[in-house]
Amino acid sequence: MDTIYENNLDQAILAKVKGDFFPDDSPIIVDESLEGQTVRDGRYVIGPWAGPGSDIHNLFHEMGHFADREIEALLEYPFNSWGYSFGRPWSIAGQSGFEPQTDQSVRREMNCWAYQVSLSRHYGCEQSTQDVVRSAVYLDAFMFYKMEEGRQLEYKDRNKFKLSIMADEVEKLTATTHTFSNFLLEWNKRIYALKKDTL
Repeated sequence: MDTIYENNLDQAILAKVKGDFFPDDSPIIVDESLEGQTVRDGRYVIGPWAGPGSDIHNLFHEMGHFADREIEALLEYPFNSWGYSFGRPWSIAGQSGFEPQTDQSVRREMNCWAYQVSLSRHYGCEQSTQDVVRSAVYLDAFMFYKMEEGRQLEYKDRNKFKLSIMADEVEKLTATTHTFSNFLLEWNKRIYALKKDTL
């Protein structure tokens, strides 16, 4: 069966976002055909695709990674995956991969989801926090995610319960440290550092 690709990118919202965050001289640009992040001609490039779908929320997520990534790491211009390590490398019988040791990558995604939610609310295209965190089950480190102390299992399905707790935590982040105004502050710090680095 062929994969069905869906382009649900709202061009009106994209135009507003580009006007607000991606001027011609920006060190980060949008490529509407790209999934994730790359570097091209000394500039960061991000895209709205994730798997078989393209939408504004995927773009907000990549913008969240940019605003959340340490400036020193951004100045190294990692080609993809924002330069993050995926865990301890392994190799068995000619196959290889990475094995996470902690829930650090899940926490990092939660920061980006919080910025994603804040951006979607700002631009009037909100999606529920529960929907945003749903993809956590595909993260290799999901099994290491530590819930808040003292929480009792409220569902028979432990993963469903963990996702509910994560959604609560992401919601708290959007109200405290990962608001739209904080996103704007962190985004501008990184833009300034990258522009200064190229002078």
